[in-house]
Amino acid sequence: MRNQYPHVRIIVVANPIYYEKGMEIPEGIHLIRSDEIMQKYQIHTVPTAILVGENRMIRDIKQVKDYRDIESMFNMPVVKVG
Repeated sequence: MRNQYPHVRIIVVANPIYYEKGMEIPEGIHLIRSDEIMQKYQIHTVPTAILVGENRMIRDIKQVKDYRDIESMFNMPVVKVG
């Protein structure tokens, strides 16, 4: 995905409890451990992907199981969330 969408920034948000000692984060992936963010965006299932547009508005929120689910979000029409 990084080659096809070089302008996309990937940020992973997880509960602090899910951190595994020695876990390696791939290059280009940003990890934030925060219960507050999980609650604020009503994320109850992981993994969940949130697509934020260039205007900083949320375009889509979706439970995902692999990169194909995330990639499909880029081809969806803009929908109003919230």
